Amino acid sequence: MHQWHDYHFVDEWQKSGHTVVTVNASLTNDIFDEKKTLLSITSKLSKKTSNLLFCTTGDDFMSVGILKELKRLNVALVRLACDDLSVPFKSKSTAKFYDVYWTSTPENVDILKSYGANCLVMPFAANPYHFNFKPINDFPKNVIGFIGTPYGSRVRDLNTFIESGFNVQIYSRTKGLAFNKPNLGILNYLKLRSKQFKYVLDSMSFSSGRSLIYSSILNRLDQNEFDINHIADYLDPPSFDNFPIIASSLPISYGSTILSNTDMLRKPLHNIRLREFEITSCGGCHLVNRSDLLMDYFEDSHEIVMYSSKDEMLDKAEYYMRPENLTIRNKIAQAARRRVISDHSWTCRLDKIQDYLDQ
Repeated sequence: MHQWHDYHFVDEWQKSGHTVVTVNASLTNDIFDEKKTLLSITSKLSKKTSNLLFCTTGDDFMSVGILKELKRLNVALVRLACDDLSVPFKSKSTAKFYDVYWTSTPENVDILKSYGANCLVMPFAANPYHFNFKPINDFPKNVIGFIGTPYGSRVRDLNTFIESGFNVQIYSRTKGLAFNKPNLGILNYLKLRSKQFKYVLDSMSFSSGRSLIYSSILNRLDQNEFDINHIADYLDPPSFDNFPIIASSLPISYGSTILSNTDMLRKPLHNIRLREFEITSCGGCHLVNRSDLLMDYFEDSHEIVMYSSKDEMLDKAEYYMRPENLTIRNKIAQAARRRVISDHSWTCRLDKIQDYLDQ
């Protein structure tokens, strides 16, 4: 995710006519330096136009003191929270000081409001200028591709494709993760998963956090091996510049909105990621879990292909992979890109933020 903001909203907003400058948190001896960070921000404020701080970090690299001073300077304060389904407490101290707290997770809005957050629920977006349609003609015609890190439910789905005879390409630095292997012991697993025991304690205080912990324990206790099948074709992950080429060239792009190992629960948790908007913005045919939230953003079978079970996943993959259905697949991919341009760009999201601020 390093530099993801440059390719997403920074580039798009600049191309849309906004002046955008980036500020990184300042560290002194590897510790967040509040004074230096505030100075870095205020030194870049415009004296001629209105200013808006768009913050993507939690309490680790932002402080109440900085936000109070910026509010005194009449800077509009906006927080984009990326992990509210799993860690809504990341901005517990600072949440109430933002004019707009943008969350993509409606499930935990009550928790965020208990912190005093002014919540605006919106999905992520994609920059259609960068995530564009750039297919190459000599790309393999019979593969299902996955761009990302294989773990949890993703590993199980990818193995299902492979065991059913599909050619699978995985664009990742990681060939399965160590924490997907059993017999670590529950306590050691929890320490590995959270890095800090405090994370586990915080997670146990809300529903989706408990679901994550419980499903992770179930995953540890399962005696099956969850490594990716060795038949899978591993390739290097694409750079941000090469991503549109791969995404728009893949016949089918597999995606999973299921969070971590919660596919092992009766009611899995769904988290709509950036990837759902990146692939569709590139004019890719995206095969992904069906969820009520995603169905609000894309029309099933017309702009994206959704499934609710492994059988349906395999049936849809087999159907759209047929050569005679290439035209249908292309129509879905083209419609997906049009939908992103009209409804799911970062400019669309900025307009909603401005409307919220103007209320």
